[in-house]
Amino acid sequence: MDESKKNRILLVATVVLMLLIIFIVGILLHLNSDDKKIETLKIRQLFVSDYDLLPFDKYFIGVNGNKIISIIDNDGNELYLNDNGITYEGLFMKDEDTPIFYNVSNDKLNVYTIGKKGPDKLFTINDVSEVIPLVYSNQDDYLIGFVQYKDNDSYIYNFENKGLVVLDGVDLVGDRIVNNSIYTYSKDNIIVKKDDLYGSFDIDGNNKLEVKYDDLINGGDKIIFSLKHKYGIMDKDNKVLIKNKYNIIKYVAGGYLIGNDKLSFYDDNLKIIVSKKIAHNIIDYSLREDASLYGYKMDSKYLIINNYLEDSLDKDYKNHNMYIIKDKKISNLKEIGFGIENVIYSYDENSISIYSPDLVNDLKINASIKKIKDIVKVQNDMYYVITKGKDYIFDKEGKKVKNIWGDLLYHDKDFLVYYNDNKLNLISYDDEVLETFDGSDIIIKDKRMIVNNNIYAIES
Repeated sequence: MDESKKNRILLVATVVLMLLIIFIVGILLHLNSDDKKIETLKIRQLFVSDYDLLPFDKYFIGVNGNKIISIIDNDGNELYLNDNGITYEGLFMKDEDTPIFYNVSNDKLNVYTIGKKGPDKLFTINDVSEVIPLVYSNQDDYLIGFVQYKDNDSYIYNFENKGLVVLDGVDLVGDRIVNNSIYTYSKDNIIVKKDDLYGSFDIDGNNKLEVKYDDLINGGDKIIFSLKHKYGIMDKDNKVLIKNKYNIIKYVAGGYLIGNDKLSFYDDNLKIIVSKKIAHNIIDYSLREDASLYGYKMDSKYLIINNYLEDSLDKDYKNHNMYIIKDKKISNLKEIGFGIENVIYSYDENSISIYSPDLVNDLKINASIKKIKDIVKVQNDMYYVITKGKDYIFDKEGKKVKNIWGDLLYHDKDFLVYYNDNKLNLISYDDEVLETFDGSDIIIKDKRMIVNNNIYAIES
């Protein structure tokens, strides 16, 4: 091969190689630019109001006192407007798709649903003077009827069969009463009371348990009962699973705390996990009122806290502990306070311990902070220690960070909201100010925001 031909081949090969290199570099630069691309959040005003707004399900409810005067959808369209409004006494969900509200006026119970055209009357029941909502509470809360007490009887206006159920001579009390609403954890075992004794009926008025118990409550898929002032457990068919011989039985997430001087922990199937290892400070236990025992489950691990309200209530309990149960082994932390909402933490006079979801002690912050209300972990691995006085910020290594923005009111994966000097600042995780509002109140739900009775969309 002559020299000129070799040179031509070499030149072509060089050009091809250079083009290939340029192509590869271009792809890498494009990928790198995509990796660095950061979505910018935008705040767009959807609706301006001169009345109070309540977010509820897929709607915003405009209210004036106890009247609904406006209904706005999630896109800012006003579906209903009436200055006279409709009186409401409560907002609930009838099912996962149907918001519902009611009022009692002129001895009539009026029930309305909320839909794409605004409020729509569902039904009216005559000769009703006062009712209490009956809510079925499982993973979600759904209104299943109304209760009226009349002539020592309980009347249930039952949504499911659209009929009236009369429970003779008893008061329907359910498992708990919150904000003048009765909550039941079971439709088949609704708790009633007569002369300080308890029994139960189903939603259709069929008697399930005779009114003879000192107390009854639904706990998980079982029933905790008290006879002769000792607690036991029965199943939904009224078969006794654990005899009434204990001073305390408390259902917590993941199982049951059972015992006398020391408590054992059983799982949901009543299989014992740890025996007589959990201390408590309870003298006169009340199945319905005692909130000092709390439990939480994470995979195969459990966390039990006794007397967990000590610090927030300014009380000094003798036995105040957080127990971590793993593989039938229990460890006991004796500290001042504990929390479990956003992150699991405990603290004493000198330090704060932060725990990961697998209950391994991930971080220890050496700081003396009292009256802790909560500790929140935000997207950039910062920890906000919220107290009754001010917020403290620590990084993922436990080092204190200067707080330049004020009190943390809200956070998600995209931004944070701070309050300081009557101003609300929406801040990105790059410390960019996205928006500033005058005022102190903000409500954020599902990429929608209410500030000063105005609705905004949060867009990226």
